[in-house]
Amino acid sequence: MLDAQRLNPGQAGRTPPPSAEACRAEVASILDFPDFAAAPQLRNFLEYIVEEALANRGDQLKERNIAVHALSRDADFDPRLDCVVRVMAGKLRRSLERYYHGPGASADLRIEVPRGGYRPVFRRVETVNGSSAPAPHWPAQASGPGVVAVVRPVLAVVPFLPLTSGSEELALAEALACEVCVQLRQFRWLEVLDYLVTRRWQQEYGAEFVAGDAYRCDYPLG
Repeated sequence: MLDAQRLNPGQAGRTPPPSAEACRAEVASILDFPDFAAAPQLRNFLEYIVEEALANRGDQLKERNIAVHALSRDADFDPRLDCVVRVMAGKLRRSLERYYHGPGASADLRIEVPRGGYRPVFRRVETVNGSSAPAPHWPAQASGPGVVAVVRPVLAVVPFLPLTSGSEELALAEALACEVCVQLRQFRWLEVLDYLVTRRWQQEYGAEFVAGDAYRCDYPLG
């Protein structure tokens, strides 16, 4: 989770809101993060909701509008039959969390998408007792991809692979992995390595890396 001490929303009345230019600059920094650089739909999702919010149209950020305008779905999109917006919103929240636990840990502005909606929140980072609270350690900041400096047990969700290679089967496998990560994150005593993280390691280091003990996790799942 994001560091609540650093966000310190109680001081919002004494801190001027960030400008639109500052929000767009933060989006540009976020989009350089690997989670977004290789995911056009995730990029479009973030850019769309931010621009709508900056244009004071945050109340229009409904599933159908996002699906049509950000995710290239048809005008007859029905959120009761297609959960793509909810799935992408979950990915976006986790990718933002990874970014702010990694290269964005020192950012003085943070973009969040609270659960239960799609309207982004822009928060200035505040200091506590004159200094910023230390950012939580995330594997991407370690000296090697398998280093995880946490005291909680670590579960690594490895990308799920369908038995057949059809597009629908692949989409279902990804949606299932996403849902598994969402549900597992409810257990605060457990550190979950998201399947997007392990997939990136898989792509960078090959199947041998994934098959071995390189995750240094307590429980591999996949």
